[in-house]
Amino acid sequence: EKIQSLENFVLEQKILGKSVAGFGASAKSTVWVNACEFDRSEIGFIADSTRQKWGCSSPGSDIPIVDEGALLREMPDYAIMFAWNFRKEIERTQARYLEKGGHFIVPFAGTHIGEFDLPRNSDVVNLPIRA
Repeated sequence: EKIQSLENFVLEQKILGKSVAGFGASAKSTVWVNACEFDRSEIGFIADSTRQKWGCSSPGSDIPIVDEGALLREMPDYAIMFAWNFRKEIERTQARYLEKGGHFIVPFAGTHIGEFDLPRNSDVVNLPIRA
């Protein structure tokens, strides 16, 4: 159900014509991307601050890893914060993305919150994942 919640959210956003990216090409992102079977048509790119990862694809997928400046250049409607253990730093370094209307989605594995509805004016959305 945890995986299905994130997968459903992304697919719903794509149906609505919204764009979705990722932030943080971490081991956690690889697990989530592959478990949800996401490809580039669902998650356009994963932005990361590590230069050595740029130009590569997320392992097991065709999703490109790009520099973190891509969030401002591309302005996806939503960016899944895969490196949520660095949440405060990411929110600080990506403040312009948020100021310009971007939204981070923070999937917390193991969190039991129940069904969710996205707040309309929220900069950071915790995606409730049912346990």
